[in-house]
Amino acid sequence: MAAGRAGRGGRGVRTAAPPIPLLLSGPHPRVGGGVVAHCGALHGALATLGLTVQQVHVGAGLDEDETLGARLRGAGHLLGSLPGFARRSRGQLVHLNPSFTPKAALRDAALMLAARLQGSPVVVEFHGGLPGDVRGPLGQLAVRQLCRADAVVVINRLQERALLERHPWVRDRLHRVPNGVTLPALNLSGLSGPRLAGRELLFMSRLLEAKGLLDAVRALPALPGVTLNVAGTGPAAEPARALAADLGVADRVVFHGHVSGEAKTELLRRCALMVFPSYYPEGQPIVLIEALAWGLPVVTCAVEPITDLITSECGRLIPPRSPGALALAVQELLASPARYDLISRHNRTLAEFEYDLNLVARRFVQLYRQVQWSRP
Repeated sequence: MAAGRAGRGGRGVRTAAPPIPLLLSGPHPRVGGGVVAHCGALHGALATLGLTVQQVHVGAGLDEDETLGARLRGAGHLLGSLPGFARRSRGQLVHLNPSFTPKAALRDAALMLAARLQGSPVVVEFHGGLPGDVRGPLGQLAVRQLCRADAVVVINRLQERALLERHPWVRDRLHRVPNGVTLPALNLSGLSGPRLAGRELLFMSRLLEAKGLLDAVRALPALPGVTLNVAGTGPAAEPARALAADLGVADRVVFHGHVSGEAKTELLRRCALMVFPSYYPEGQPIVLIEALAWGLPVVTCAVEPITDLITSECGRLIPPRSPGALALAVQELLASPARYDLISRHNRTLAEFEYDLNLVARRFVQLYRQVQWSRP
């Protein structure tokens, strides 16, 4: 990345790049999920690169539940927060992080308007879902408004195609930047043997039926001696416990609840495979990037946009809602140490070249610079 550009006073004179004061906005941490994790990790990586970063959580009430009362409270909270957000955005470059949902699009379109009234440049980074998921004329108007930001970022090719189909004029400001994770220090040669011997699987996600948790449990009767570790919380937890008991595999399903820190690290280090048979409308699941970073082979569904991230070289792709195919894929991977080791090394190398958080943060810094220089 260039350190600056030619000064106005003469050719060949380069000026130091101006500082980038950044206001990073995203969902409240209590909401949880991949967008929250992304914003927190990106904040830390950008600060390490020398940026002055303020992280704000505005309109959190919109993310709580779907009742009319909650929606009204959330809308009131957002409207009350706009003047303060506008003041904080003055003199800042604003980075918004909506998903393709009506609530997030409307929230961040309002935040973008507040920032623009202060003369602040805006970068919009879309996360989960697709433009067509935002229903209703107001929601579509909000997406269209967000696409008029100084730069628009998507995290996968499916989103890129969908935005260009609906709003071809966004092409000149559209960028694709993946999510990133911190790469752990690893000795894969010393991990493969113990992982295969332990015969443990890891399902780590918000516990929703559409994420494939019940399918993972249904696969266990065909996998004697295999343990399924379930990390996360959500409404599918109790149905999964009941199903495990009905199938006689309750002693081989371990529910860890929400995990972080060393507990999460230990699961990623110890387990042999990441199983993620999701047919949920994903964006770019952080958990799959974490699996790549830890050299874990992945068994997941052959649906877009997951296939933008995970290919057959990363493990196994199976049809959605197919516990039998999941069990067969697990059997094949655990039964072939040579193939397992090859996939493990491939995944780690892929993470190093594409999803290293430091590289992703530098790409954003470059994008911020482009936005700075393009403004009068």
